[in-house]
Amino acid sequence: MQLSSFMTVSAAEDFLRHIYAGTVGKLQIPTRARHHAAGGEAAFVQAVSTWANEANPAELVSYAEGPVDEVQIERLVSRLHGLVGILVADTISSIRGPDLTEVLRKAALERLSLLQSATPEDGSRGPQLEIVCFDHLAKSHPRSFYAPSEQGVLQVRRLPAFNLFAAEVLKELVPTALSRGIPEGFTSALGGALHELFRNTEEHGRVNDRGDVPTKSVRGFHARRHSITPKMLPALAAEAKPFSDYFSRLRPARAGNRDIQLIELSVFDTGPGMAASLSARPLTSIDRNEELLLVRRCFGKNVSRKSISSAGLGLPTVIDLLRERNGFLRLRTGRLSLFSDLGLEEQRAFGELPELRDWADPGGRIAPIAGTLFTLLFPLGA
Repeated sequence: MQLSSFMTVSAAEDFLRHIYAGTVGKLQIPTRARHHAAGGEAAFVQAVSTWANEANPAELVSYAEGPVDEVQIERLVSRLHGLVGILVADTISSIRGPDLTEVLRKAALERLSLLQSATPEDGSRGPQLEIVCFDHLAKSHPRSFYAPSEQGVLQVRRLPAFNLFAAEVLKELVPTALSRGIPEGFTSALGGALHELFRNTEEHGRVNDRGDVPTKSVRGFHARRHSITPKMLPALAAEAKPFSDYFSRLRPARAGNRDIQLIELSVFDTGPGMAASLSARPLTSIDRNEELLLVRRCFGKNVSRKSISSAGLGLPTVIDLLRERNGFLRLRTGRLSLFSDLGLEEQRAFGELPELRDWADPGGRIAPIAGTLFTLLFPLGA
Protein backbone atom coordinates (compact mmCIF):
# COMPACT_ATOMS: atom_id res chain seq x y z
CA MET A 1 0.00 0.00 0.00
CA GLN A 2 1.23 3.48 -0.86
CA LEU A 3 0.86 5.91 2.02
CA SER A 4 -0.68 9.22 1.03
CA SER A 5 1.62 12.26 0.95
CA PHE A 6 -1.48 14.34 1.78
CA MET A 7 -1.14 13.78 5.50
CA THR A 8 -4.49 15.02 6.69
CA VAL A 9 -6.35 13.56 9.66
CA SER A 10 -8.90 12.13 7.21
CA ALA A 11 -6.15 10.32 5.27
CA ALA A 12 -4.76 8.87 8.52
CA GLU A 13 -8.20 7.49 9.40
CA ASP A 14 -8.50 5.92 5.95
CA PHE A 15 -5.10 4.28 6.46
CA LEU A 16 -6.25 2.83 9.80
CA ARG A 17 -9.30 1.28 8.16
CA HIS A 18 -6.98 -0.45 5.68
CA ILE A 19 -4.82 -1.75 8.54
CA TYR A 20 -7.76 -3.49 10.20
CA ALA A 21 -9.15 -4.69 6.89
CA GLY A 22 -5.82 -6.46 6.31
CA THR A 23 -5.21 -4.72 2.98
CA VAL A 24 -1.93 -2.91 3.68
CA GLY A 25 0.83 -5.44 3.02
CA LYS A 26 4.12 -3.68 2.38
CA LEU A 27 3.87 0.00 3.19
CA GLN A 28 5.38 2.50 0.77
CA ILE A 29 6.18 5.67 2.71
CA PRO A 30 6.38 9.12 1.07
CA THR A 31 9.43 11.34 1.42
CA ARG A 32 7.43 14.54 1.68
CA ALA A 33 4.26 15.41 3.56
CA ARG A 34 1.66 17.94 2.44
CA HIS A 35 -1.48 19.43 4.00
CA HIS A 36 -0.45 18.26 7.47
CA ALA A 37 -0.86 21.57 9.30
CA ALA A 38 -3.62 20.48 11.66
CA GLY A 39 -2.03 17.54 13.44
CA GLY A 40 -1.99 15.36 10.34
CA GLU A 41 1.63 14.24 10.63
CA ALA A 42 1.20 13.31 14.30
CA ALA A 43 -1.95 11.37 13.29
CA PHE A 44 0.13 9.46 10.73
CA VAL A 45 2.82 8.75 13.33
CA GLN A 46 0.16 7.13 15.53
CA ALA A 47 -1.26 5.21 12.55
CA VAL A 48 2.14 4.00 11.32
CA SER A 49 2.97 2.83 14.85
CA THR A 50 -0.35 0.96 14.94
CA TRP A 51 0.51 -0.68 11.61
CA ALA A 52 3.94 -1.74 12.87
CA ASN A 53 2.39 -3.47 15.89
CA GLU A 54 -0.24 -5.24 13.77
CA ALA A 55 1.93 -6.28 10.81
CA ASN A 56 4.14 -9.37 10.98
CA PRO A 57 6.61 -8.51 9.63
CA ALA A 58 6.29 -4.72 9.20
CA GLU A 59 7.83 -4.18 5.76
CA LEU A 60 8.50 -0.61 4.62
CA VAL A 61 9.35 0.60 1.13
CA SER A 62 11.27 3.86 0.63
CA TYR A 63 11.36 6.08 -2.45
CA ALA A 64 15.16 6.11 -2.15
CA GLU A 65 16.59 4.22 -5.11
CA GLY A 66 19.52 2.80 -3.18
CA PRO A 67 22.02 3.37 -0.38
CA VAL A 68 23.71 6.22 -2.27
CA ASP A 69 20.47 8.16 -2.80
CA GLU A 70 21.43 10.61 -0.06
CA VAL A 71 18.83 13.24 -0.99
CA GLN A 72 15.83 10.93 -0.56
CA ILE A 73 17.31 9.32 2.56
CA GLU A 74 17.94 12.70 4.21
CA ARG A 75 14.47 13.95 3.32
CA LEU A 76 12.78 10.88 4.76
CA VAL A 77 14.80 10.87 7.97
CA SER A 78 14.23 14.60 8.49
CA ARG A 79 10.45 14.19 8.70
CA LEU A 80 8.75 12.92 11.85
CA HIS A 81 6.65 10.35 9.98
CA GLY A 82 9.76 9.10 8.18
CA LEU A 83 11.85 8.83 11.33
CA VAL A 84 9.11 6.86 13.09
CA GLY A 85 8.39 4.68 10.07
CA ILE A 86 12.05 3.70 9.77
CA LEU A 87 12.47 2.89 13.46
CA VAL A 88 9.30 0.79 13.81
CA ALA A 89 9.73 -1.19 10.58
CA ASP A 90 11.24 -4.67 10.62
CA THR A 91 12.69 -4.35 7.12
CA ILE A 92 13.08 -1.45 4.68
CA SER A 93 13.69 -1.79 0.97
CA SER A 94 14.28 0.77 -1.73
CA ILE A 95 11.80 1.45 -4.50
CA ARG A 96 14.18 -0.43 -6.81
CA GLY A 97 14.42 -3.44 -4.52
CA PRO A 98 17.76 -3.34 -2.62
CA ASP A 99 17.57 -3.61 1.16
CA LEU A 100 18.05 -0.27 2.94
CA THR A 101 17.29 -1.34 6.50
CA GLU A 102 20.73 -0.72 7.99
CA VAL A 103 21.44 2.44 5.99
CA LEU A 104 18.16 4.11 6.95
CA ARG A 105 18.27 2.97 10.57
CA LYS A 106 21.78 4.38 10.95
CA ALA A 107 20.67 7.75 9.53
CA ALA A 108 17.51 7.76 11.67
CA LEU A 109 19.38 6.93 14.88
CA GLU A 110 21.85 9.74 14.20
CA ARG A 111 19.01 12.23 13.96
CA LEU A 112 17.27 10.70 16.99
CA SER A 113 20.40 11.28 19.08
CA LEU A 114 20.12 15.00 18.27
CA LEU A 115 16.42 15.08 19.16
CA GLN A 116 17.14 13.35 22.47
CA SER A 117 20.08 15.61 23.33
CA ALA A 118 20.03 18.74 25.48
CA THR A 119 19.52 20.80 22.30
CA PRO A 120 16.76 19.00 20.32
CA GLU A 121 16.39 22.03 18.04
CA ASP A 122 19.66 20.87 16.41
CA GLY A 123 17.74 17.95 14.93
CA SER A 124 14.74 19.98 13.71
CA ARG A 125 14.33 22.27 10.73
CA GLY A 126 12.26 25.40 10.50
CA PRO A 127 9.72 26.51 13.11
CA GLN A 128 9.22 23.10 14.72
CA LEU A 129 10.48 20.90 17.52
CA GLU A 130 10.03 17.18 18.06
CA ILE A 131 11.17 14.77 20.75
CA VAL A 132 10.58 11.04 20.36
CA CYS A 133 11.14 7.96 22.53
CA PHE A 134 11.52 4.47 21.03
CA ASP A 135 11.21 2.17 24.03
CA HIS A 136 11.70 -1.02 21.98
CA LEU A 137 15.12 0.30 20.95
CA ALA A 138 16.08 1.37 24.50
CA LYS A 139 15.92 4.99 23.34
CA SER A 140 13.54 6.08 26.08
CA HIS A 141 15.08 9.02 27.92
CA PRO A 142 15.50 12.29 25.98
CA ARG A 143 17.34 14.84 28.09
CA SER A 144 14.61 17.45 27.68
CA PHE A 145 12.16 15.23 29.57
CA TYR A 146 14.30 13.03 31.85
CA ALA A 147 16.94 13.59 34.52
CA PRO A 148 18.68 11.23 36.98
CA SER A 149 17.29 10.97 40.50
CA GLU A 150 19.53 11.05 43.59
CA GLN A 151 19.84 7.29 43.17
CA GLY A 152 20.92 7.73 39.53
CA VAL A 153 17.64 6.42 38.06
CA LEU A 154 16.35 8.37 35.06
CA GLN A 155 12.94 9.86 35.84
CA VAL A 156 10.57 12.32 34.18
CA ARG A 157 11.67 15.83 35.10
CA ARG A 158 9.69 17.90 37.56
CA LEU A 159 7.23 20.63 36.61
CA PRO A 160 9.68 23.59 36.70
CA ALA A 161 11.81 21.93 34.03
CA PHE A 162 8.75 21.51 31.80
CA ASN A 163 7.87 25.17 32.30
CA LEU A 164 11.34 26.10 31.05
CA PHE A 165 10.93 23.67 28.16
CA ALA A 166 7.57 25.23 27.21
CA ALA A 167 9.22 28.66 27.14
CA GLU A 168 11.94 27.32 24.83
CA VAL A 169 9.35 25.71 22.56
CA LEU A 170 7.42 28.94 22.12
CA LYS A 171 10.66 30.89 21.63
CA GLU A 172 11.66 28.44 18.90
CA LEU A 173 8.27 28.55 17.16
CA VAL A 174 7.11 32.14 17.47
CA PRO A 175 9.00 35.10 15.98
CA THR A 176 9.36 38.13 18.24
CA ALA A 177 7.00 40.13 16.01
CA LEU A 178 4.22 37.58 16.68
CA SER A 179 4.92 36.87 20.35
CA ARG A 180 2.03 39.08 21.45
CA GLY A 181 -0.24 36.41 20.02
CA ILE A 182 0.71 34.08 22.90
CA PRO A 183 -1.95 34.34 25.64
CA GLU A 184 -0.80 35.63 29.01
CA GLY A 185 -0.06 32.74 31.33
CA PHE A 186 0.03 30.28 28.44
CA THR A 187 3.70 29.31 28.86
CA SER A 188 3.31 28.00 32.41
CA ALA A 189 -0.03 26.39 31.56
CA LEU A 190 1.57 24.66 28.60
CA GLY A 191 4.44 23.47 30.78
CA GLY A 192 1.95 21.96 33.23
CA ALA A 193 -0.04 20.27 30.48
CA LEU A 194 3.07 18.82 28.80
CA HIS A 195 4.35 17.59 32.15
CA GLU A 196 1.10 15.73 32.84
CA LEU A 197 0.61 14.38 29.33
CA PHE A 198 4.18 13.18 28.90
CA ARG A 199 4.34 11.76 32.43
CA ASN A 200 1.30 9.68 31.53
CA THR A 201 3.16 8.25 28.52
CA GLU A 202 5.88 7.12 30.94
CA GLU A 203 3.46 5.53 33.43
CA HIS A 204 0.77 4.24 31.11
CA GLY A 205 2.02 4.39 27.51
CA ARG A 206 4.60 1.62 27.56
CA VAL A 207 2.25 -1.38 27.58
CA ASN A 208 -0.76 -2.26 25.44
CA ASP A 209 -4.37 -2.70 26.57
CA ARG A 210 -3.64 -6.29 27.64
CA GLY A 211 -0.79 -5.19 29.88
CA ASP A 212 1.86 -6.60 27.51
CA VAL A 213 4.88 -4.68 26.27
CA PRO A 214 4.15 -3.87 22.61
CA THR A 215 6.61 -4.91 19.95
CA LYS A 216 6.99 -1.26 18.94
CA SER A 217 6.59 1.43 21.61
CA VAL A 218 6.71 5.06 20.46
CA ARG A 219 6.12 8.13 22.64
CA GLY A 220 6.73 11.73 21.79
CA PHE A 221 6.02 15.41 21.41
CA HIS A 222 5.66 17.47 18.24
CA ALA A 223 5.27 21.24 17.97
CA ARG A 224 5.16 23.36 14.85
CA ARG A 225 4.16 26.80 13.62
CA HIS A 226 2.40 26.74 10.25
CA SER A 227 2.04 29.69 7.91
CA ILE A 228 -1.15 29.02 5.98
CA THR A 229 -2.72 30.99 3.16
CA PRO A 230 -6.53 31.13 3.20
CA LYS A 231 -6.54 29.23 -0.10
CA MET A 232 -4.86 26.25 1.60
CA LEU A 233 -7.57 25.79 4.21
CA PRO A 234 -9.97 23.58 2.18
CA ALA A 235 -7.14 21.13 1.39
CA LEU A 236 -6.12 21.00 5.05
CA ALA A 237 -9.68 20.34 6.15
CA ALA A 238 -9.98 17.49 3.60
CA GLU A 239 -13.77 17.57 3.86
CA ALA A 240 -13.63 17.08 7.64
CA LYS A 241 -16.42 19.30 8.95
CA PRO A 242 -14.82 19.98 12.38
CA PHE A 243 -11.81 21.49 10.64
CA SER A 244 -13.87 23.27 7.98
CA ASP A 245 -15.91 25.01 10.67
CA TYR A 246 -12.82 25.88 12.69
CA PHE A 247 -10.73 27.12 9.78
CA SER A 248 -13.55 29.39 8.59
CA ARG A 249 -12.91 31.60 11.65
CA LEU A 250 -9.13 31.91 11.31
CA ARG A 251 -7.61 35.20 10.22
CA PRO A 252 -4.03 36.46 9.62
CA ALA A 253 -2.09 37.37 12.75
CA ARG A 254 -1.77 41.05 11.81
CA ALA A 255 -3.58 43.47 9.54
CA GLY A 256 -2.04 43.46 6.09
CA ASN A 257 -0.59 39.96 6.43
CA ARG A 258 -1.69 37.27 4.02
CA ASP A 259 -0.86 34.16 6.05
CA ILE A 260 -2.59 32.65 9.07
CA GLN A 261 -0.12 31.62 11.79
CA LEU A 262 -1.25 28.40 13.48
CA ILE A 263 0.54 26.70 16.39
CA GLU A 264 0.22 22.90 16.62
CA LEU A 265 1.22 20.94 19.74
CA SER A 266 0.86 17.15 19.92
CA VAL A 267 1.72 14.47 22.51
CA PHE A 268 1.39 10.82 21.50
CA ASP A 269 2.08 7.26 22.64
CA THR A 270 1.32 3.69 21.55
CA GLY A 271 -0.01 2.52 24.93
CA PRO A 272 -3.39 1.02 25.87
CA GLY A 273 -5.41 4.20 25.37
CA MET A 274 -7.11 6.29 28.01
CA ALA A 275 -10.13 4.09 28.76
CA ALA A 276 -8.18 0.85 29.09
CA SER A 277 -5.57 2.56 31.25
CA LEU A 278 -8.07 4.18 33.61
CA SER A 279 -10.19 1.03 33.98
CA ALA A 280 -7.26 -1.46 33.97
CA ARG A 281 -9.24 -3.58 31.50
CA PRO A 282 -8.58 -4.48 27.85
CA LEU A 283 -10.40 -2.39 25.27
CA THR A 284 -12.29 -5.44 23.98
CA SER A 285 -14.11 -5.67 27.33
CA ILE A 286 -15.29 -2.02 27.19
CA ASP A 287 -18.20 -0.98 25.01
CA ARG A 288 -18.05 2.33 23.20
CA ASN A 289 -20.39 4.19 25.57
CA GLU A 290 -18.34 3.18 28.59
CA GLU A 291 -15.16 4.10 26.74
CA LEU A 292 -16.49 7.60 26.13
CA LEU A 293 -17.46 8.00 29.80
CA LEU A 294 -14.00 6.87 30.93
CA VAL A 295 -12.27 9.29 28.55
CA ARG A 296 -14.40 12.17 29.75
CA ARG A 297 -13.44 11.31 33.33
CA CYS A 298 -9.79 11.66 32.37
CA PHE A 299 -10.40 15.32 31.55
CA GLY A 300 -11.55 16.13 35.06
CA LYS A 301 -8.98 17.80 37.29
CA ASN A 302 -7.08 15.50 39.65
CA VAL A 303 -8.46 12.25 38.21
CA SER A 304 -6.34 9.34 39.44
CA ARG A 305 -4.73 6.81 37.10
CA LYS A 306 -2.67 4.64 39.43
CA SER A 307 -0.55 6.99 41.56
CA ILE A 308 -0.58 10.06 39.33
CA SER A 309 -3.36 12.31 38.04
CA SER A 310 -4.14 12.11 34.37
CA ALA A 311 -5.10 15.70 33.89
CA GLY A 312 -4.13 17.48 37.11
CA LEU A 313 -4.36 21.23 36.65
CA GLY A 314 -2.21 21.95 33.58
CA LEU A 315 -4.54 20.63 30.90
CA PRO A 316 -7.67 22.37 32.30
CA THR A 317 -5.68 25.61 32.48
CA VAL A 318 -4.63 25.32 28.84
CA ILE A 319 -8.20 24.53 27.82
CA ASP A 320 -9.46 27.63 29.64
CA LEU A 321 -6.91 29.82 27.83
CA LEU A 322 -7.69 28.29 24.45
CA ARG A 323 -11.38 28.98 24.96
CA GLU A 324 -10.41 32.65 25.03
CA ARG A 325 -8.08 32.41 22.03
CA ASN A 326 -10.05 30.41 19.48
CA GLY A 327 -8.26 27.13 20.17
CA PHE A 328 -9.05 23.61 19.07
CA LEU A 329 -8.43 20.20 20.66
CA ARG A 330 -8.41 16.78 19.00
CA LEU A 331 -8.13 13.50 20.87
CA ARG A 332 -7.59 10.10 19.26
CA THR A 333 -7.57 7.08 21.55
CA GLY A 334 -8.87 3.52 21.31
CA ARG A 335 -12.03 3.54 19.16
CA LEU A 336 -12.70 7.23 19.74
CA SER A 337 -11.91 10.25 17.62
CA LEU A 338 -13.09 13.33 19.50
CA PHE A 339 -12.70 17.08 19.19
CA SER A 340 -13.58 20.27 20.97
CA ASP A 341 -13.82 23.58 19.10
CA LEU A 342 -12.82 25.57 22.16
CA GLY A 343 -13.28 28.97 20.53
CA LEU A 344 -17.05 28.34 20.42
CA GLU A 345 -17.31 27.47 24.11
CA GLU A 346 -18.24 30.07 26.67
CA GLN A 347 -15.86 30.60 29.57
CA ARG A 348 -16.68 28.06 32.26
CA ALA A 349 -15.72 27.25 35.83
CA PHE A 350 -12.11 26.13 36.05
CA GLY A 351 -11.74 22.44 35.34
CA GLU A 352 -15.15 22.07 33.71
CA LEU A 353 -15.04 19.55 30.89
CA PRO A 354 -14.79 20.74 27.30
CA GLU A 355 -17.56 19.62 24.98
CA LEU A 356 -16.05 16.49 23.43
CA ARG A 357 -17.82 15.68 20.17
CA ASP A 358 -17.48 12.80 17.74
CA TRP A 359 -15.18 13.53 14.84
CA ALA A 360 -17.04 11.15 12.56
CA ASP A 361 -20.71 11.35 11.72
CA PRO A 362 -22.95 9.18 13.92
CA GLY A 363 -22.46 5.60 12.80
CA GLY A 364 -19.18 6.44 11.07
CA ARG A 365 -16.54 3.72 11.15
CA ILE A 366 -13.65 4.44 13.51
CA ALA A 367 -10.86 1.88 13.51
CA PRO A 368 -9.13 1.16 16.83
CA ILE A 369 -5.72 2.74 17.24
CA ALA A 370 -2.70 2.11 19.42
CA GLY A 371 -2.26 4.64 22.19
CA THR A 372 -3.41 8.21 22.67
CA LEU A 373 -2.84 11.38 20.68
CA PHE A 374 -3.60 14.87 21.97
CA THR A 375 -3.37 17.73 19.48
CA LEU A 376 -3.89 21.37 20.47
CA LEU A 377 -4.20 24.13 17.87
CA PHE A 378 -4.34 27.87 18.37
CA PRO A 379 -3.84 30.81 16.01
CA LEU A 380 -1.50 33.69 16.74
CA GLY A 381 -3.00 37.14 16.66
CA ALA A 382 -6.67 37.93 16.10
